[in-house]
Amino acid sequence: ITLDSFLPRKPDLWLFPNHNIIKTRLPYALTVHDVSFSLYPDFFTRKDRLLHALSNTQLLAEQAALVFAVSESTAHDLETHWHIPRERLTVTPLGVDHERFLSREQPSDRTFRAAYDLNRPYFLSLATKEPRKNLESVIEGYDAYRVRGGKPYPLVLVGSSGWKTRSLEKTRKASLFTEDIRVLGYIPEKHKPAIYRGAQAFLFPSFYEGFGLPVLEAMACGVPVITSFTSSLPEITKDAGVLIDPFNVEDITEALFSLFDREKGEETRKTLSKKGLAYAKAFSWEKTGMKTLSAVRNLIG
Repeated sequence: ITLDSFLPRKPDLWLFPNHNIIKTRLPYALTVHDVSFSLYPDFFTRKDRLLHALSNTQLLAEQAALVFAVSESTAHDLETHWHIPRERLTVTPLGVDHERFLSREQPSDRTFRAAYDLNRPYFLSLATKEPRKNLESVIEGYDAYRVRGGKPYPLVLVGSSGWKTRSLEKTRKASLFTEDIRVLGYIPEKHKPAIYRGAQAFLFPSFYEGFGLPVLEAMACGVPVITSFTSSLPEITKDAGVLIDPFNVEDITEALFSLFDREKGEETRKTLSKKGLAYAKAFSWEKTGMKTLSAVRNLIG
């Protein structure tokens, strides 16, 4: 049984926004967000690896009439590692809701932050708690920063639990400043902009991202960003963030010192905030939709 069997009228093209187990005899376009499960299988659980193997995303991409990549980095990976011809690839970057993620403080912000006791300066990291997000290095870099006399702001880790969270908790407990490290779970989407806006800096030293949407959201909220120089992250931030080596904890520590240097820190933060706001405006869901529609129209004539 194929998807086509349930339709009274056959479409010109199926549009699949994510990889699944697809059965169709008709042409289809497929969005690939990243190929991390292929390049870095150790970042995934055995169950996730099995699901990816069953869906066989590489074969789906090879057979697709059109493949959407969410970044130039992902497009490069698809072309280099999966040998998808460039003429069948279209880059459609993700977007940000600029009506929600904006730098101006909103009337509800303090109320939302009060629910988490966050109406005070803090450093923020927002990511699923899993090895690929490199949160242990965030804690270790923060620890070194505090030991060397850095700002005594708490570190707030926001995000749902993924896997191998015991290692993260062990690292937190080993910190000399464990009482200042707040590990929050999932927070509602409507609270996220307020949490971003309250942060003094946003840390996202992920090892690999197909796009890195939290970085873009933080930039749109005017928050100075520290992120990795790997995969798609330099493409999103350009010169609007401090780019670090995710394998080097010292880089995280030095990045924090650069943002909060007594002489130049304030100027650096203002410059990055201004650049981040300007660059984030280039990304919107409307643009994503228009690029997608244009590519589909060109394909089906």
